[in-house]
Amino acid sequence: LGPCAAKRMGAVTSKSGMARRSIMCAVLSVMSATQGAAFSPGVLSRQQRQPYSNAAAVHHRRVAPLVSFSGANGRAVRQTSLSPFAVGGKDNEHPSPAEFNRQPGESEIKTFLTQRALQNLVFLLADLGRDQITADWLEGWRGHEGIRHYHGLSGLHMGGRALIAELLRTPNEEVVVEFKRRGNGGHGGSPERAAAMGSAGNPYLQDHVYEYKTKIEPRRLGDRLMRLRQEISDEWREDLELLGNENEEMWRSFFETVRENEDKLKDLQMPVYSHDPSDGPTGSTFRGGNYDLLRRLATYKAILHLKDVYMRGNAMEKAKGNFLDKMLTVHGGAFVGDGPYHVDKTFFGVLLESAPYMVRSDLADGHTSMVLLSPISVVEDICHIRQSIAEAWRTELERVSDDHLDLQRELLQQSLP
Repeated sequence: LGPCAAKRMGAVTSKSGMARRSIMCAVLSVMSATQGAAFSPGVLSRQQRQPYSNAAAVHHRRVAPLVSFSGANGRAVRQTSLSPFAVGGKDNEHPSPAEFNRQPGESEIKTFLTQRALQNLVFLLADLGRDQITADWLEGWRGHEGIRHYHGLSGLHMGGRALIAELLRTPNEEVVVEFKRRGNGGHGGSPERAAAMGSAGNPYLQDHVYEYKTKIEPRRLGDRLMRLRQEISDEWREDLELLGNENEEMWRSFFETVRENEDKLKDLQMPVYSHDPSDGPTGSTFRGGNYDLLRRLATYKAILHLKDVYMRGNAMEKAKGNFLDKMLTVHGGAFVGDGPYHVDKTFFGVLLESAPYMVRSDLADGHTSMVLLSPISVVEDICHIRQSIAEAWRTELERVSDDHLDLQRELLQQSLP
């Protein structure tokens, strides 16, 4: 058992059940003798959502959506269809973009930063800027239809730096937009008004389809994307410092539940940020979702790293590695793909609610030994590595502005004769 967790566990006193305290004391005594750790499987509920596929991108010219207007001053209803990349498939069927699209000098956190900046820009164009045409073009530019609603870690079909560089070099494009103005029964308003105007069932009032051209300027979109990327990176450098407080709050809640059978302060804990989109002066639009995904990515990377460390250790640590791999396979599916919020907290909850148990481990000399696996020390190791990863990311995010200068320099050099 880790020293930090052992100190907290020593302070546990039971008011509601002496039996529970006796069990915990017995577990501690065995842990001190064997120096092991683990936990049994639990049940992880996962929100069922339509996944966003991470399939390879196919470039195609954007077809402008059809816009229907109800009456002369009717409300526009845009009709769009998602591409095959937005439905069906799972992220775990394809490698992470950070693994096969990463350019030299580009880390996984920077690839993910570009993804979230792209999602933010599409939202700003469509929902706040009322420029649905440009938003649709940007989503379909490299087959990213549906990415605006994607809440996951592997949303890009190419490296983040490559996406910005190609967007800056893409020439302007004219898009033909068609919209329909309904004639028969399309005046809107109440049925009585439509009947009085004689529009209902009038065969002489036909629908009319109009066209107009609009210009898409990819280089301006690339500039906006870099500005959003810089703004979000500055926020992440602040938000990643909160992971230490997240770890402390998790331990406080756990031991409060052990001591009192419930966390009486749970309802008094305010969320760090609201869910997307932000409805207050908290920074960029997706800051709440960004922080949730930062926790998910840092936890997932910490679990994978810890599992590899365990597998290179002695027999006891290999038993931990095999167990952690099993738990990640059974209960960690939400880490990959389009998942719900608080995936990391749900996974930690499954581990901490599981009881310690003995595992038979094969030694190098052919003999076997019994190893006690406890959830507490494993979770403590994950939290420690997660915080180290967050600190390394904060250092990398300090150089985002240098990346943008390099992109601008490359663009200028290529434009010279």
